[in-house]
Amino acid sequence: MHVSRRKFVAGIGSVIFFSAPLGSALAAATDKKPIRYAMIHDETRCNGCNICATACRRLNKVPTGMARMDIAHIPLSLKEDNDKYHFFRHSCQQCEDAPCISVCPTGASWRDESNGIVRVNKDK
Repeated sequence: MHVSRRKFVAGIGSVIFFSAPLGSALAAATDKKPIRYAMIHDETRCNGCNICATACRRLNKVPTGMARMDIAHIPLSLKEDNDKYHFFRHSCQQCEDAPCISVCPTGASWRDESNGIVRVNKDK
């Protein structure tokens, strides 16, 4: 039986919610830990069109030839006549200790403290 990542994540959320004692669930709700964001991408539905990467570049005004995300086309076979691929989304992982912030020579990469998202100051 094949279960998509979307169904798996939704199922895990309900298992965690319903299996946690009420007291610990309430305690977790009042905890002051920052919110960690993640993007869920169902690779089984991806056809490799790269429209998502194009939209990301346009929305974030990323210069031509650069990208914040892309879709890797990984061949399922090493045969020369192979036309079947696995598509893998490669993008910012919002790392806890994001190396892009510390290595940025202009200081353009920074973490937004209000929501914890790694951002880029386009003017820098």
